[in-house]
Amino acid sequence: MLKIVNANEVPEVRSQASHDWLRRRAVEVLGYLGATGQGNSVVTALDALLVDDTASVSLRCAAAVA
Repeated sequence: MLKIVNANEVPEVRSQASHDWLRRRAVEVLGYLGATGQGNSVVTALDALLVDDTASVSLRCAAAVA
């Protein structure tokens, strides 16, 4: 899930909207698990999404909720 959350580039076979949807689901899963990750990797990834001005608002909101 963490790899999906950190995947900023959209693959050619996927639209931006579907990529954002997939990343939001990964953020939700990590939030439900409630684990901070090795070396706080989950917290760091979610924090990075919160301050990323290029990320969609829905993805940033999902990170805030998680």
